[in-house]
Amino acid sequence: MPAAKKPAKRTVAKIAKPKKPAKKIARENDVEVAEPPPPPVLRFKALTGCKVLASARRDAGFSEIMTVTGNRVKLRFYTDVVNFTEADAPLDQIVHPPLTSQTRVFHSENGIVRYGRIVAPKGTLGPMRTYLVHFPGAATLTEMREDAFSVRSYLPGDN
Repeated sequence: MPAAKKPAKRTVAKIAKPKKPAKKIARENDVEVAEPPPPPVLRFKALTGCKVLASARRDAGFSEIMTVTGNRVKLRFYTDVVNFTEADAPLDQIVHPPLTSQTRVFHSENGIVRYGRIVAPKGTLGPMRTYLVHFPGAATLTEMREDAFSVRSYLPGDN
């Protein structure tokens, strides 16, 4: 009968040491290129009719700037065409983000009020944006400047 084989000895696996990066040799011909500076932060220019968010009233949603005096603005939060709440805010506490898709808007012209929704922003550069608005029953989208319509806030209204 042959002799039983002995089990193999367990060896510790060698762990590869991380390689050190090669030293970079500066050449005389190399030109060091600086990273481009970050784009400038565009400051918001408050204009009557702009749709803004107030930091202290973010739960209320978008409001409309009614007047600008010095470093303060008077904001109007619409709950419907005729009802609204006004509030004063410091200019540094408001932001001017683009209106989101499906934001409810209304437009009053010659005593006729039309209700619609934002479909998409069309022109987002400059202090006054342009949006594509869909009104029920209309076959095409209407392009409107931001100061031509009003936005429904999140504040509770009379239903």
